[in-house]
Amino acid sequence: MPYRRVGKCVEVKRDNAWVELKCHATAKEAQAHLVALALNVPAQKSARAEKSLNIPFDEEDEVFKSTYKRVLDETGDAMKAMLAARGAFMRNKRFGLATKSAPQGLLIGGWAIYFADERYLDLQKTFFPAKTQLFLDFYQGAPLWYEHGEHSATGITPIGRRVGHEVHDWGVWLEHELFTDHPMYPTIKAKIERGDLGYSSDTLGHIMAKGYKGSTGELSVWPLAGCSLTPTPAEPALGAVVPLSDESGTIDTE
Repeated sequence: MPYRRVGKCVEVKRDNAWVELKCHATAKEAQAHLVALALNVPAQKSARAEKSLNIPFDEEDEVFKSTYKRVLDETGDAMKAMLAARGAFMRNKRFGLATKSAPQGLLIGGWAIYFADERYLDLQKTFFPAKTQLFLDFYQGAPLWYEHGEHSATGITPIGRRVGHEVHDWGVWLEHELFTDHPMYPTIKAKIERGDLGYSSDTLGHIMAKGYKGSTGELSVWPLAGCSLTPTPAEPALGAVVPLSDESGTIDTE
């Protein structure tokens, strides 16, 4: 489909007539739009590009808009911003189409870490001070295990994944989605609904050791790389995990 720039506007030829597609604040932005359109037209793609997914970009897409604004702010170049936005949109769509959807299971939540001092040691004679380094932002989507991967029926296969976290003065709240296709899902779901399971956090031992003080039991470094469900958490103050929604995603607030 032919395109052209007229001043600050981009036009497309339809039925032998030029029709306004979009007008921009500057001629430079219009030219950037024209270049990006040219790259998006199948007839102008290379043979290698033809083998990839042919997904027209959408300027109203949130990924497209946010990338365009970010790159424009960084570079001041509308053409670079337009091409970056198009690339981000295509990448997002491609990986989105190629990635298998995660199982939609029970959403659960609970306290995973309690901040304390040496007066309040857990059953392992340790405690987490409020200053503990957790590196939570590095472990989005972290695995959820059953009994720290030690249970014979589940082993090290995750039973769910982390979908949210909150850090408060009291401690760390985590949320996970259980995998409905896991063989132990019905059993674990029933235990959660009875209030039989709590969180117990998992970490990287060689990193954790750098912040461990044996004299007091302080754990000031604890990469929260995963978490487990267990009937015997080391910290009784955490309580049980609770269902936040059912398999359909419905949240019960009654």
